Amino acid sequence: MRGEIAAPFRTQACYALLVALSACTRPAAGQVMRLSSGDSVRVLGTGPAIVPNEKPGLLVDYNPFLSLDDTVALKREALALWSALRPRIDSLNPPFVVLRATTRKPQLIGYQSVRNYGFVLEKRPDGKWYFLHEPTPVDGQ
Repeated sequence: MRGEIAAPFRTQACYALLVALSACTRPAAGQVMRLSSGDSVRVLGTGPAIVPNEKPGLLVDYNPFLSLDDTVALKREALALWSALRPRIDSLNPPFVVLRATTRKPQLIGYQSVRNYGFVLEKRPDGKWYFLHEPTPVDGQ
């Protein structure tokens, strides 16, 4: 019985998160966003990041304009994107955020080969954001 009640509430929470995210996401999905680092990314969209038995987090899909093989540059770019989106993310108060760089192209119909590389940031009890499994908080806090 308890599982039957929890599932609809979890679903409602996910829908509420999606509505809140769609209202606050700027630039619009598919629009190129210039970062303070001078780099640009195309934000494809946002949505809930679901982990079983946890509160939903936030997923941000974006196209980087660099190779997914260069993980050092990807992390630097993810931090710049994080800085740009942080005020909106903090207002939503998700327990974690996934910044997912993807080769997926917006509005492409048909088959496409897609690669993804993600960075997970978690908000810890001290109120600071950390990359998953890293002991040092993300700069700028």
